[in-house]
Amino acid sequence: MKQKTGEGACPFNRLYWGFLERNRKVLRDNPRLAMPYRTLDKWPEERRAALVEEADACREALGATPRR
Repeated sequence: MKQKTGEGACPFNRLYWGFLERNRKVLRDNPRLAMPYRTLDKWPEERRAALVEEADACREALGATPRR
């Protein structure tokens, strides 16, 4: 399944990309994450914002505490 956002997207996919986007400031300079961040940088801002929103909804559905 290649869909990263929306109704049919895998929850792990949402959580992964949402985590990377939310933690960009801390993780951006990690050489092991250069490729995923290059991929994220190619996506429009609206798509990245949707990823974070969907990841937050997924986390909430799983009972995670709200992020600060």
